[in-house]
Amino acid sequence: MNLHDITKKYILNDTELVIIETIINELSKGNQKISIRDIASQTYVSTTVIVKLAKKLGFVGYSQMLYVLNESIHQKVSIENLSDLSEFVNNDDIETVQKLIDDIYQHKHEKIYLVGVGFSDIITHYFLKRLASFDIFAYDGAPIDCINARSNPSIIILFSKSGETAEFIAQTNHDVTILEMKPAILTDMVVTNMIPNMERLHQQQIKIVTNATVSKINENAVSYKNADGDEIAIPASTVVSAFGYKAYNPLENVAKENCNEVYVIGSAVKAGNALTAIQDGYQAGLKL
Repeated sequence: MNLHDITKKYILNDTELVIIETIINELSKGNQKISIRDIASQTYVSTTVIVKLAKKLGFVGYSQMLYVLNESIHQKVSIENLSDLSEFVNNDDIETVQKLIDDIYQHKHEKIYLVGVGFSDIITHYFLKRLASFDIFAYDGAPIDCINARSNPSIIILFSKSGETAEFIAQTNHDVTILEMKPAILTDMVVTNMIPNMERLHQQQIKIVTNATVSKINENAVSYKNADGDEIAIPASTVVSAFGYKAYNPLENVAKENCNEVYVIGSAVKAGNALTAIQDGYQAGLKL
């Protein structure tokens, strides 16, 4: 049974998904002999829980699960570490962000829709609140509301990290192309989630162009450079920019001025996920 079959057959809870993701992350770093005790320590569960997960997925034990996951990684995709925003936002990207800001202010008194699918919905809610702080009011209801809106909105802003937003746009009868700077998309996603997401993108006939660095965006086209350095332009009526995250740490210096002992953890050090922040907090707690 391969990972594709496992994903379809079994429903994993949050703890089980974290365990699988942790194993994948370790394997992607080249740690192919990560022990079950190390995984248990990182995910704050007992080794028994991990063994039960392996058997739930149809494996004899942890070792077989580790072997299959390792094979799947190297067959499907090369996992890369997440880059922070500063690593791939060049001057052209900053100009694009500035254009988005200008467009928002230009239409600040008109209808603005924010659309986020999946976990991007969290970012959508945050963005909504930030706009409100500048007296700009937007709507972040269900995506279907945006499709069925009686009056056309002035701006639609879509947020996505998983690719599900591209799927949503495709369902509105748009011809969608994903331009990805890296050699593959969804490289930071756990395999059990990545496979069905890739399937859905292909079912929606969404084009995926990798090793593509966007060089220019104008009113009716997007230009990008491929791996050979050739510049290619594709027609575009709508462009959705999806950026990554960078560390945010405005309080460290203030804290050090007022406290003798300060520990910086989580996304204040490097953008990551909740598991990383919990691990950092756990390690900091041990030092107290």
